[in-house]
Amino acid sequence: MIRMDKRLKLTLGLAGLVLALAGCKQATKAPDATKEAVSGTEGKTYTLQEQNDSGLSGTVKLREEAGKTIVTFAVTGGASGVAQPAHIHEGTCANLGGVVYPLTNVVNGASVTSLDVALDALLLQGPRAVNIHKSQSEVSVYVACVDINGGEMTDDNDSDEAQEQDNAPSYDSSSDDAEDAEDADSATQGSSNSGQGSTGQGTTSQQTVKTYIVAARNFSYSIDEIKVKKDDIVKIDFRSVDGFHDWVVDEFDARTARVNTGGTSSIQFKADKTGTFEFYCSVGQHRQMGMVGRLIVE
Repeated sequence: MIRMDKRLKLTLGLAGLVLALAGCKQATKAPDATKEAVSGTEGKTYTLQEQNDSGLSGTVKLREEAGKTIVTFAVTGGASGVAQPAHIHEGTCANLGGVVYPLTNVVNGASVTSLDVALDALLLQGPRAVNIHKSQSEVSVYVACVDINGGEMTDDNDSDEAQEQDNAPSYDSSSDDAEDAEDADSATQGSSNSGQGSTGQGTTSQQTVKTYIVAARNFSYSIDEIKVKKDDIVKIDFRSVDGFHDWVVDEFDARTARVNTGGTSSIQFKADKTGTFEFYCSVGQHRQMGMVGRLIVE
């Protein structure tokens, strides 16, 4: 009887051990399932399509981190050490629009950019495409592209541009055309000794402010030459009708805010030295892409 009790206890003990091991095995599976589910929300990876027989291939990954979109390129086939400009454009690869977000140049197949926009918000903005250019000197040659949220442009470029201009704050529709912006070259408005940016020294309330309306698009300004006299007070009323841009002239420490499509910014400075000075867009590679003009102080 005693021997049977021992056998019964041994049997029950072994059964309990088997059940415990089975429970441990099931518990170890749960974290794997959770990890697999989480990995599906970490981002979206797109395969780049070769363009112009470039031989370039690879991927671009978009993921969200702390409310920002992180854009990461991993490509092969590019020339070693060559900086290749990259952007997120409006539209699709087949119908490419203006630059929405400049990206860090791809060098030796790699690039990482942090954009101040959430991933869901970016993908809901409308058709978008990511592309890479051959080099800074051959920026007009596209070497790879991919549509990141599909779809076709719903309006043609002219309609989009007209709508963007109509929605631009603080301007009426009469100033939307480039001709109107150029007509404003000689416009003068009141007097002032203050404003955003650099205003110069020695400004008095009697000095006339020469105001210029400058509209920016990819990749040019509506005014590419401004002529003033030495010691003139210059005001730039700047707006973007297409893309993300600013207006900068280093020699007078004059710089507008960077604004996206429909945005505006104004600066005022004193042209206190004579000569010819280059103004330009400091965003990404826009200056190298020809987004420049001349400020002539006589």
